[in-house]
Amino acid sequence: MWNYRGLELSNGMLCVLISHPSIDMAAAALDISIGSLADPRDVTGIAHFLEHMLFMGSTKYPGENEYSKLVQSNGGACNAYTSGNRTNYYFDIHPSLLSDALDVFAHFFISPLLSPSSIGRELQAVHSEFESYLGQDSWRIFQVDKLTSDPEHPYSRFTIGNMESLRTTSNLCGTDIRQVLIDFYENEYSANRMSLAVLGNRKC
Repeated sequence: MWNYRGLELSNGMLCVLISHPSIDMAAAALDISIGSLADPRDVTGIAHFLEHMLFMGSTKYPGENEYSKLVQSNGGACNAYTSGNRTNYYFDIHPSLLSDALDVFAHFFISPLLSPSSIGRELQAVHSEFESYLGQDSWRIFQVDKLTSDPEHPYSRFTIGNMESLRTTSNLCGTDIRQVLIDFYENEYSANRMSLAVLGNRKC
């Protein structure tokens, strides 16, 4: 029998808990109602870059990709995406390890390291993702639409991020890219903007 429970935590986070005793895989997703439209005008792509950096460890779980390794070594998968007005993180895993995975996952948002040693590699990952889109007609049409929109509206900006928009622009502006990440995280990643869904095999 499926069980459902919805609740609002004291910090304003909305949660929905779903359970069934015979599921093969457990899962969770956290959605934050902030995305690339909130990028600073002078460092575009920072919301997407922060999405990448949160995978790189927290104070409690400092190992880079510790979360990904836990999930993938136990039959699961994990990913995230950034859109204009939201960022979403999600995973699935064997039900017996849901609690362990949730603890690692939660510390993304409680105490991310945003380590300087990870910045160069993740900048390259963001840049590689940007390059992978260049040959896609749908993405190029999307960019034309943005470029022909109101230049004063955030929609018109380049939002996926690449080496130029993140590292080069921040250097030219005399801005520390890590500090931009920290500021964006502290200003925008608040619990009252978050919604969590969890699927497990224990009764809610």
